[in-house]
Amino acid sequence: MYIPEQIKAVRLKAGLTQAQAAELIGYSKRAWQDWEQGRKPMRDAAMDLFLLKLAVRDAENEELDEEQVEGAEREEREACESDHAEV
Repeated sequence: MYIPEQIKAVRLKAGLTQAQAAELIGYSKRAWQDWEQGRKPMRDAAMDLFLLKLAVRDAENEELDEEQVEGAEREEREACESDHAEV
């Protein structure tokens, strides 16, 4: 089981509010608050799901970033090619 300080630290590192973290894994904000305050223990399966969803989210964001870089590079190449074609 995770201790409240660990739960909060993982959430903050992910840059999420309690409501966002809870929604990510299908729990209520109240449940997340209870876990962070130590009123109820967070099951390992809930944290495992949270960490898995974060990994998926981060991987999707990386893919988007790569696509944006590739798109910008493509636009730059096309602009250079059109500049050379005009000369």
